[in-house]
Amino acid sequence: MLLDNQTQQTILNELSGERAKDFLTMISRFDRVQCSSGTYECMQMVQGMLSSFGIENIEIERYIADGRKEYWTWPTSLGWEINYGELWMRHPQQMKLADYDEIPVSVVRGSRSADVVAELVDVGTGLEDYEYENVDVHGKIVLAGGPTFSNYAGKVQRQAVIKRGAVGVLLYLNPELSLRPHPGNLIPYYGMWHHADEDEQITFGFCISYRNAVMLKKMIKQDKVTLHARLDAKNQQSTIDQMTCVIPGENLDEEILLVAHLDHYQPGAHDNASGSATLIEIARTLQKLITNKKLPKPQRTIRFLWPTEFQGMAPWLEKNSDIAQRTIAAINCDMVGSNFLKTKSSLNIIKTPFSRPHYINDVVENFARQVANEVVITSPRGESLPLNYRVVPYRGGSDHMFLNDSTTAVPTVMLGEDNPFYHTTQDVPDNLDSTQLKKAMFIALGSVWYLANINSSQSTQLSALVGSKVLRDFSHMSCEVSHLLHSSQPSSLEQNYWEGRNKLQCYLQQNIARVDSVGELDPKNDGVLWREKIKEQLHNVAALYEEQLQDSYAGYCREFTLTAKETKELGEEQQQAQKIIPQRTSLFKGPLAIHLNFALKASGFPEENMKFFDIQFEIVNLIDGKRSIWDIRNAVSAYFGAQSLQDVTQFIKNLEQEKLVVCNMEV
Repeated sequence: MLLDNQTQQTILNELSGERAKDFLTMISRFDRVQCSSGTYECMQMVQGMLSSFGIENIEIERYIADGRKEYWTWPTSLGWEINYGELWMRHPQQMKLADYDEIPVSVVRGSRSADVVAELVDVGTGLEDYEYENVDVHGKIVLAGGPTFSNYAGKVQRQAVIKRGAVGVLLYLNPELSLRPHPGNLIPYYGMWHHADEDEQITFGFCISYRNAVMLKKMIKQDKVTLHARLDAKNQQSTIDQMTCVIPGENLDEEILLVAHLDHYQPGAHDNASGSATLIEIARTLQKLITNKKLPKPQRTIRFLWPTEFQGMAPWLEKNSDIAQRTIAAINCDMVGSNFLKTKSSLNIIKTPFSRPHYINDVVENFARQVANEVVITSPRGESLPLNYRVVPYRGGSDHMFLNDSTTAVPTVMLGEDNPFYHTTQDVPDNLDSTQLKKAMFIALGSVWYLANINSSQSTQLSALVGSKVLRDFSHMSCEVSHLLHSSQPSSLEQNYWEGRNKLQCYLQQNIARVDSVGELDPKNDGVLWREKIKEQLHNVAALYEEQLQDSYAGYCREFTLTAKETKELGEEQQQAQKIIPQRTSLFKGPLAIHLNFALKASGFPEENMKFFDIQFEIVNLIDGKRSIWDIRNAVSAYFGAQSLQDVTQFIKNLEQEKLVVCNMEV
């Protein structure tokens, strides 16, 4: 137990899942899409709430967003304002299909003013050229069904409107592409996400449920379907808004950060009114307990950040690099506290990337284990459900990407959940549970409070915790290596053996760095002997596993009548890769922007579940002017499974062509 019983109970007695659910319900009433007045109005409401709790030093920072300006490699959106938007069927019957005032996500974000009566035609997904063969879409509205990704609307606009002269698009969730087998009455959230230079060509888009899309498809086969679209909306220069406040510590030179993006569509209760509300309630709880002297002033400052997701992090970090430099760890809360019976999900503790090993993973996991197995947490109106949680490898998709990037270097864990109602009208407060909200908040607050107060004399306890987790994880990894070798065919045996050796070495270095990370909390070196003993034990265990791997390899070679190789023979391509040292240019700070991840993707990286995003993130993070391309290939292979040197090299060369990386030859 990292917190003493009295501190733990003091926090739990004040922390309220009911208040958090009330807060998220209030937030979910705002249509707070990026760069809109709704985001700023919601932020002002939260600012007022924080002020009423007695919290000072609340700042709202605003940065230009005009669809052209970039922060690091991340482009800004145009601001979007809408007065009304309706879509009616005029023939073969009169029926309202969409109304912004009723359901804001029924109008695609970025749509522009229109008053159009036009025929509806079905174009499948609307993404592929062949779907437009023998279909005249000029002057018509196209019906298209696609995946969950919110940039889908812009892709259909470019194919149907800009390229072929359609007047607008009508979109729905395609069950075969959305990973939601029964979308039923779900209306998706989509945005155009277009550049300012495209604005005059962009028209409008509406969204409907799959149920209504099926109805329209049947009608189209039987009769001409005519729709009437009316909108008063525009895109314009705006601002990206973020808000911060602090609970000041005795030591102003070190900070712990809590992050939760405030922006999104209405309702967006889980994504991410839930995370935003948890930060509000954590801030309220700490302020009250410290003011009433039930908790002491923390040793380190605790900062709260409500950014605009993705777009806000780059300008905020660019301006506040000094804050990032003094932040020792962070937790990003993005989609927490759902009723697991309704969402069929679990709380994911998403670790820091392989390239950023850190004790923060072990601290957060420790609190989650306590909540799941030891600490009784309830809320008056909440369900009596256990905490269903998983500790999972790093993946991107939220603001922790920016903090874990090597140019910011703030180790950040994310608390997040999956949700079948994500990015739809059914992401409503009723799917959230006050007990699960309180559990997620205690994991975050407990971790933050512990890290805000740990000193050198207490670091020995943390070293012991990290040491036990390191040895556990290393043992699990060695089982993976053994399985890889045992499942080998004669043709793959040698390759798998050397991949296993590489994985052992990379995980050894990664876990040594994880143990060493505790040293930043131990300026007096009170726990240094503990850490050295743990690393010695880790080296011994690694040597034992490597010996076992060598013995197994030799045995399989005898069985397959192959010659065991004692050293790895590198080919000419591999030797060349050893000599090339890539380094990021001054233009390249932060993680690679989403559009560049697609544009510069290596052809062989896996598409499934967007895995190439995380592989490319790690490659970028490992580019430090010291590692060779061969070193980088080995590191990402240890974590993601064997990656071809050609793909890693191609991606780095693509970065070089964009002047984001320079490749130096080792002398």
